[in-house]
Amino acid sequence: MNHPERAEPRADRLLRGGQPRPGRWPGAHGALTTVLVAIVAAASPVDAQSIGEATPGPVIRDFGAVFDVEGLEVPVDAGRDYRVLFDVAESPAGAEGVNPYLNTVARFLNMHARMGVPRERMQLAVVLHGAAGKDALQVEPYRMRYDADNPNIPLIRQLAEAGVEFYICGQTAMSRGLADEQLLPEIRMALSAMTARAMLQADGYEVVN
Repeated sequence: MNHPERAEPRADRLLRGGQPRPGRWPGAHGALTTVLVAIVAAASPVDAQSIGEATPGPVIRDFGAVFDVEGLEVPVDAGRDYRVLFDVAESPAGAEGVNPYLNTVARFLNMHARMGVPRERMQLAVVLHGAAGKDALQVEPYRMRYDADNPNIPLIRQLAEAGVEFYICGQTAMSRGLADEQLLPEIRMALSAMTARAMLQADGYEVVN
């Protein structure tokens, strides 16, 4: 499959067996991991007593609706770098809608942008494996399998346009018959999800499951 010409992503050298660059980024932050777990939990439907309205934007215009938080007591550091890896192994069966775990990536971008974090300080990566492998399929291969359009394509494209890097587990792809030429051009094939996670963590990414 021919990918659009673009600069080599930061992590591609590691997929090819190279060594990570010397660390230029802050180390792992337990507090950030705690906050990110809360973000995923908050993605579930809210009850009728919610305060305000969740809206998308400003980074991802059609997805990732978030609330503006009143009485914030944990400051958001707009001057640090956020290097975050989203490990996505689950997806709704069939074509039942956008994968909520991919939508969480959009929510991360939108909520932190609203708090003044510059887009260039948010370096995000997504590793797809397991049931989420199907979300990487192009239009026709997806239709052949599920007799429906892939609901995740618009979201994946908007995330990629915002600089999010996507990888798929090669073991998942082979075991589920997801040929490289069937995948979206935004997706890069890794040897395995374990390999992708290891190399991204070595490059300073913090993991969110």
